[in-house]
Amino acid sequence: LERQLVWLKMIREYFLVPFNKSDVLVDQRLYAIGCERADAKKLCFALNSFITILFLELTGRGYGGGGGPIELTVDEVQDLVLFNPKRLYGQCSFPGREILPIPQEVYLPDRHALDDIIFDALSLTKGERDAVYEAVIDLVESRLKKADSLRQ
Repeated sequence: LERQLVWLKMIREYFLVPFNKSDVLVDQRLYAIGCERADAKKLCFALNSFITILFLELTGRGYGGGGGPIELTVDEVQDLVLFNPKRLYGQCSFPGREILPIPQEVYLPDRHALDDIIFDALSLTKGERDAVYEAVIDLVESRLKKADSLRQ
């Protein structure tokens, strides 16, 4: 297995699982995700979906109890419920732009195009897709507001 992808240990308002194109060494704050080269793009696509963000928000533990970032250990990442990328068919393409905070990403057409491939594979209705986005926004904003209130 090659170290194709990078998982960030701590997640706040941004979420991204990037390719490790430069073969950056990772330790402590970043985790290497090993996979076959042929599977890397589909795995990266599945990991960057809002379904993954939803499960992170539901199962991740708050760092220091303050409700700010979510922090995951290697074991917790390995235990995450994830979409099986082998169920993806067709062309998977990524937005060629800067990633925005999660509550802003949800409104972008290229984000919906990415997620629609996952949602189609899961046979989610329009209402269920909207519910995923709504739940993620509510969970992220609630977590961040809690962190801000504790700072004051």
